[in-house]
Amino acid sequence: MSGGKEFNIPSDDVNIYGKEWGKGEPIILLHGAMVGMSDWENQIPILATKYRVIAIDSRGHGKSSFTDKPMTYALMSEDVINVMTALKIDSANFIGFGDGGNILLELAIHHPDRLKKMILIGANLTPTPDAVYPYFLQKVKDWDLEKMTLLLKVRFEGNPNPELLNAFAVRMQYMLLNEPTWDISDMKQISTPTLVMASDYGLVTVRHSFEIFENLQRANLCVIPGARHYSIKEKPAIVNSIILDFLGQPFEKIMRY
Repeated sequence: MSGGKEFNIPSDDVNIYGKEWGKGEPIILLHGAMVGMSDWENQIPILATKYRVIAIDSRGHGKSSFTDKPMTYALMSEDVINVMTALKIDSANFIGFGDGGNILLELAIHHPDRLKKMILIGANLTPTPDAVYPYFLQKVKDWDLEKMTLLLKVRFEGNPNPELLNAFAVRMQYMLLNEPTWDISDMKQISTPTLVMASDYGLVTVRHSFEIFENLQRANLCVIPGARHYSIKEKPAIVNSIILDFLGQPFEKIMRY
């Protein structure tokens, strides 16, 4: 993805790579599993006209380093806090896609003061069939790790630890099948204004996304029609308009009666 000011920020045992564009109120973009910040290519240009946009590669992904430390959403959320501290950002708006949404939930539970608003796109509370469609869970279980490693070497061009990509794939497979482990009581304590965004043909069930929405203190729900998991790529115009609308006005909790 062209343009942007690059940074490499130390976080615990790794360096987190990222870029920033634009000026104004900060908004931080967190990508999904086994991909990188380039997944936001349809959102960054329009967001950068109104906001200071920061996109990072999560540890082990893209151009961020990896040390074969077990992967957890808690660890990845601390990487985000370290990036914010280094960039002198006290609090920000956030958009998290897939795993990025799960990292956001971790932040909202343990670092609520660092979030202004958050948008969860395809996040899940557990890696179980009631939340994530069974065929996807089985697909992760059946990963051919050698083929996955070869794919990542191509996808993560410029990765500083190509020799560890197989170990990275093993760690990610374990995390995706065992985390997160939240329940509804965890959602009830989150007060961050939130937009829960689902797709009618996504990997996370619409029913599960609705359950997250129903139990957050201050939330809106949006289901993107005719979209699979990658709504940010398949329906960017719709997704972007909804993002801008949610971020652009004060959150108002609507009463049903």
